[in-house]
Amino acid sequence: MLYSATNTIVAGNSFGQNQWRRGVDFMYRVDTAAVQNWVRSTVGEVQWSLVRIVGL
Repeated sequence: MLYSATNTIVAGNSFGQNQWRRGVDFMYRVDTAAVQNWVRSTVGEVQWSLVRIVGL
């Protein structure tokens, strides 16, 4: 999920709807330390160095 008309990520879509809009949608916030630590360990230090954490 992006913030307004920006490229700022505010949530990750863990469950989504298919092309027919059936099913349940679930977003997971990315502004918590636990999620940021997981992202950092997943993408590695080089890619993480490109990430900018900002307050909205």
